[in-house]
Amino acid sequence: MDDEFEYQGYWWLPGAHEDEVPASSSSTPTDGATLDLLGSLNGLEGVTDTFDPKIILGLSSNGRIITLKDCGRTKGSVRFGSGFATSSFVVNEVFVGEHFQRVEYVGFERLIVEYIHLEAWVDVSSLSRNQRNRRDEG
Repeated sequence: MDDEFEYQGYWWLPGAHEDEVPASSSSTPTDGATLDLLGSLNGLEGVTDTFDPKIILGLSSNGRIITLKDCGRTKGSVRFGSGFATSSFVVNEVFVGEHFQRVEYVGFERLIVEYIHLEAWVDVSSLSRNQRNRRDEG
């Protein structure tokens, strides 16, 4: 992933929108994509257990819907008394503009690719065409 981004918003597991948690998701070319939650997606009792959700859904503060796929928790903490739980995830794939409720739904019906300045990349002037005439082969 070459682009850097940061989305602040609310995140939840599929089917558990009522349990949304505020968080920030970001990505850099060197660190990849991460999700840092101010809370826990699977309750306080599971903050320090291994937790690798296949899908996490989000809504950013600027209205973007986001799907995070193949996530693995890297940190989890619980504060009793004053404070609150936090947890962090590493994210393998980020899809902006669509919510996929299940892993098997992740995919696309079609893909459109546009190459900007393609002529310059392939240097059209250097291409040549060689055509033989059948009469010359005899």
